[in-house]
Amino acid sequence: MTAMTTTRSRQRVRRVDDQGVITTVVPGTEPGPEPFLPTGVAVDADGILLIADVVGRRVLRLGADGAPSTIGGPGDHATVLGPEEAD
Repeated sequence: MTAMTTTRSRQRVRRVDDQGVITTVVPGTEPGPEPFLPTGVAVDADGILLIADVVGRRVLRLGADGAPSTIGGPGDHATVLGPEEAD
């Protein structure tokens, strides 16, 4: 079983394989958008990696070829408000 994880402070998405080997998946070697603050990951039925980017206000797709693309959201920086500012 392979597990995917995000490291918000370093803006990375990592894969942990069956042997415990950790590999950085994003940012990768292919040019394209990188997450500002990855907060969640999912893998679809075809093995495509989807990344929720809360500050970038978008969903990124990492194709089988390793090339990232934006598949939803404006991709601009959001202003992250604290609870007292959200009203």
